[in-house]
Amino acid sequence: MRSVDANNLIDTDAARHALNGAFIHDLIRDGKLSEPITYGRDYYSRLPALSMPYHPPMFPALEALLFFSLGVSVWTARLAIALAAGFSALLFYRLLWKTHGSDGLAFAGVMTFFSMTLTQALAADVMLEIPSLVFTLAALLTLVDFDRGFRWRRSLWYAVFSAAAIWTKQSAIFLLAAPFCYVVLSGRWRLLRQRSIWLSSILLGALAAPLFLLPAAINWSGRNPGWAQFGLIGTVSHHLAHYAASMTIETGLLPAAIALICAVAALFSRRTKFWPDGLYLAWAISAGAVVLTAPPFDERYLFFVYPPLVALTYSVVARASAAFLPQGRAWIVPAALAMAWCALHLKAGPFFLRGPERAATLISQAQPRRVLFCGRSNGTFIFNLRSLDPQRRTAVIRGDKLPPETFSAAAFERFAHELGISYVVLEKHDYAMPWERLADAPLPSLVLEHRIAQLSSYPELRGELLLYRFLKPSPNPQSTLRLPSDVTGMVQEIKLP
Repeated sequence: MRSVDANNLIDTDAARHALNGAFIHDLIRDGKLSEPITYGRDYYSRLPALSMPYHPPMFPALEALLFFSLGVSVWTARLAIALAAGFSALLFYRLLWKTHGSDGLAFAGVMTFFSMTLTQALAADVMLEIPSLVFTLAALLTLVDFDRGFRWRRSLWYAVFSAAAIWTKQSAIFLLAAPFCYVVLSGRWRLLRQRSIWLSSILLGALAAPLFLLPAAINWSGRNPGWAQFGLIGTVSHHLAHYAASMTIETGLLPAAIALICAVAALFSRRTKFWPDGLYLAWAISAGAVVLTAPPFDERYLFFVYPPLVALTYSVVARASAAFLPQGRAWIVPAALAMAWCALHLKAGPFFLRGPERAATLISQAQPRRVLFCGRSNGTFIFNLRSLDPQRRTAVIRGDKLPPETFSAAAFERFAHELGISYVVLEKHDYAMPWERLADAPLPSLVLEHRIAQLSSYPELRGELLLYRFLKPSPNPQSTLRLPSDVTGMVQEIKLP
């Protein structure tokens, strides 16, 4: 919550997750549960930053509960993530303690993982990884003592918690494979004779399947043009190189190498009795397999791989330390390493974005019928506008959805007039965007009213917001806007209010 005063939703996806929660809140508030599709289309025509079912609805639904209690705001959305981070820390500590019986090792694991730069960045924004981690850790806690038998009650809870994790973030699908991965790694084939493991898997598959079948029901192709298009072998090769570089940047070359060496050492330290590292190896391998084979790729997709690697590293370090430290003092080395890690990495934050919320405030005060926003921070602007205007009186049109030729002088004048646009917000950076020509040579019909500095902890987001009033909006504007969609592969027809 360090940067919450900035009213920041930084990542483009973060604004979508926040607005998805606002949508569910408004859907219930307005009594439209019986017609969600019609309501959703009207909502998108005004606030075009919804992303369901591309993003799962579990977190937005939980977020909506907080919105009912505390109001729709960036602060409330950030609080939801902060609560999830707190629960995740407690559950990860509990899992490490249950598997290794050491408070020192549990302390080291939690402090290291939650002070990683990636974890801090995700916790400082409204992203799905940390809420999904809550359910993931709850599910994995039911697998403690798994090698001694998978009791019926635990198997059912594993399916329920895992399904909740998947309905929060699809990449948690690795939980379907984790128990079987453990069986293979440990060689405890007798576990496959238990009906509980099969019942749990069938129930989990049944609970998760609708999330993956839903896109087909709405004619969504399921593939984004920005994803890797290499086939399975090419995808794995590409992702291996990509994620190796990402992990090195995130942790440094030496820590990354040590973590991988410790994971291999843990694999060859299997015992005949309880094997505490087995759960983390199964977790790391199954999560890594999903990351390497799924078409999308992004540095943050390694998020679910890092906790088990941290656990395995400190487990092996503690066992090695026991050879030269007094009995019961092996935890000192992992704890010392964790403190050093924290001292280095807590300097990374705070993460913030300032500017779009000011533009939203000025637009909400003017209350135009339609506004055009051109820039990467459109989602942050849209969510802040919804926070300030619960009745959604202003409709936003996104410039990034328009063909580049729209921004030539003559075409833009005609477009803005016909669509009845009263205000235009242009995001200006050092790199070129199609709407830059309007900022560099504004039309006589565009009157500059405000310049807003856009400040951010991320250099690529720094720039300036230019707020213009358009002098020639049509009194009887067109009500339909046709936009091509790369994701659906179709032309969207937006009915503007």
